[in-house]
Amino acid sequence: MITLLYTEDKIVWFLTAIFQAVGQAVTWVLPVSETGHSSIFHDFSGRFSGNVSELTGLVHIGIALGFIIVFYKLFIKLGAEFFMGWKELFTKKLNRKETSGLRRFMYFSFIALIPMLFLFIPAGQKFFNVYGLLNATGYNKTLLDDGVFFAITGLLLLFASVQLKKRLNNKQFTLPVAIAVGFAAAVSLPISGLSLVATVFCLSVIMGVSKKQAFRFAAVLSVPTLIVLGISEICTCVTYVNIFAGVLAVVLSAAASFFVIKLMLWIVNNAKLQPFMYYNFSVGGLCAIIGLIEIFVRK
Repeated sequence: MITLLYTEDKIVWFLTAIFQAVGQAVTWVLPVSETGHSSIFHDFSGRFSGNVSELTGLVHIGIALGFIIVFYKLFIKLGAEFFMGWKELFTKKLNRKETSGLRRFMYFSFIALIPMLFLFIPAGQKFFNVYGLLNATGYNKTLLDDGVFFAITGLLLLFASVQLKKRLNNKQFTLPVAIAVGFAAAVSLPISGLSLVATVFCLSVIMGVSKKQAFRFAAVLSVPTLIVLGISEICTCVTYVNIFAGVLAVVLSAAASFFVIKLMLWIVNNAKLQPFMYYNFSVGGLCAIIGLIEIFVRK
């Protein structure tokens, strides 16, 4: 009997790892909000604690690996530029006036990540930090605010689609764009209904950056964000997963994100954002209606 229960427990973990790995990979890479879908799941399952599982952190690290595999040439070049920059700085050969486009891309990536540090600002014993405070929107027993933020994601996709139709997106990243995108990414990360990839990509496109550069920037910002997020979730988790299911989750999430990133590249190249715009508006409207009912019923 004990052996049977143990076997059933392993099967549950493996199934959970499979569904969670695929689900998180799809909703992180595509512009549909991972946190929003997680909030919907927790709302209908009646789980409002906000506690995370070790599995969630492992999956986030797996998604980061998927991005690295797809854009490995870009990350190798950025790494080389990073070390060359330090070498030129110490040898006094750094020439800021003749900086290459790739070097500027690397600089702006670091600049855009700086606002993420504001999420670590303490916010009381209940939420610990600003990230926890904003993340609590996904566990407040109503989907009303989630619906609003889903709709905002839809609006970003709408404005980006309009901008792409004008065919004026041929700019490189500039310092003001990197700063604006960095703050928007920091806000979008913890808030349920917003998507970091959608926010970074759409806002960059709206500000005139080429769609190829915009998605690459979203990919570069995603990797350190996912790794730090994953490590943090593993360190603060309240439920653990057995080692075999954990390895499966990392491998499967990396594989799933690889294929979804390839799909997203096709979507970006062909400017096929409208289906995701309609999806976010539909889910947002449905969540808003359900959220209003939840508030009314509680009264």
